[in-house]
Amino acid sequence: MDINKQIDQLIGVTESYKAPEKLLEIVLDYHRLKKVTLEMLKAHNYKMDYDWFHEYFQSEHADRKNNKQDFTPNSIGNLLIRLNRKTEGIIYEPACGTGGIIIQNWNVAREQYGILHFNPNDRLYICEELTDRTIPFLLFNLALRGVNAIVVQCDALTRKAKTFYHVFNENNDFMEISEVSKIEPFHAKKVLGEFGLVYYLDEEKEGEKIE
Repeated sequence: MDINKQIDQLIGVTESYKAPEKLLEIVLDYHRLKKVTLEMLKAHNYKMDYDWFHEYFQSEHADRKNNKQDFTPNSIGNLLIRLNRKTEGIIYEPACGTGGIIIQNWNVAREQYGILHFNPNDRLYICEELTDRTIPFLLFNLALRGVNAIVVQCDALTRKAKTFYHVFNENNDFMEISEVSKIEPFHAKKVLGEFGLVYYLDEEKEGEKIE
């Protein structure tokens, strides 16, 4: 079976345009998420060192015309991460798409520390992405790999934000997937403000700073 059709089937849709909404429902339901991640792992031969959705999203969902969506090739992402080598602490990625560069960073960290010393709590990813269609795939990729992250649906240039998500590995166990929950804007503003990140909510007046 074509891999794009197989992804749709595992998500539970017959038409690709329905996949983002359905996948968001899945990632916010931990029990369903566990089931789908196992099925996805089998479909991709348990290889987790690359973004499964890169080609799928580019062919089915990318908005090149309006949002100029064209994701970083895996080879370029891998080169950037290996040049940078930062794999601990706060790792910030604006306009991160479905998470390809984050996955490369996570994979380098796995190689660097090995399974005996790889600790999910050693790093927190702060991810910004704009579109409704991209966010569910990003959240799924992060949860699958058991990372800790704050995901902000926002415009990285204007700083206008729509939704905040928390991805967390409750038991700090690299063998477990992470849970995903929406964060109330009030709590997200306080946490992200500590990192020097400023956002404006869609409904707020232009220039009204979130503190």
